[in-house]
Amino acid sequence: MRGLPGDLLDPAVSELLRRADDTYVGAADRGDYLIAAANLAPQLSAANRGEHFAPAMRIVSAPQSSLHDEWERGFAHRLGGVRMVHNDMDSCERALFLAACLADDDGQRTAVRGQAYELLVNGGGESGYWVTRALQQLGDAMREDVGYLLTQGWALRSFAAVLWARHGTPVQAGMRLATDSDVRVRRTLAEAVGGAEPDEVRRPVRDHLAQDPNYSVRSVLA
Repeated sequence: MRGLPGDLLDPAVSELLRRADDTYVGAADRGDYLIAAANLAPQLSAANRGEHFAPAMRIVSAPQSSLHDEWERGFAHRLGGVRMVHNDMDSCERALFLAACLADDDGQRTAVRGQAYELLVNGGGESGYWVTRALQQLGDAMREDVGYLLTQGWALRSFAAVLWARHGTPVQAGMRLATDSDVRVRRTLAEAVGGAEPDEVRRPVRDHLAQDPNYSVRSVLA
């Protein structure tokens, strides 16, 4: 389907957005619909992306309540005879990722960035994976936020590592990332620094990573 012209994909994205905010659809299925729409977003025309941006952002901030999810919450008591536990009961982060894929101008990208930080403040998951995927769509516009990203989960710290390796600022963030407690962050930094032009800012970080106790970090650096 992704190979079809944008004018043929537009009705499909509209239907995916409708289902992603249907009161009879649960959060897990809503998330799948939103990711499917995000996969199709690059093939849409600029005009169609603009039309879908506002509905996607509304799902982020004010989604319709799901009757299916409300019913399942009735079986969440720890001492209940029947218990249903679902970790994925919120599709807002996936809606944000879709909105980021649809954003075409600075105003829309600023709106996505602001909404991403609001989700993080309200508890956007342990790693913030989909928030990270959304912010990645904003590219180098995030370079000034490396310091804030360092205080978040491993996925956002890994994104900060890529940004730091690319721009080298703020200088002190490099060594903090190189000594991060999560090997995934250090490995991402090593891969990004290994492909960057060595200079006086990146060289101390690279030398430290070359002595990392984890082999996978040293191997991607080499």
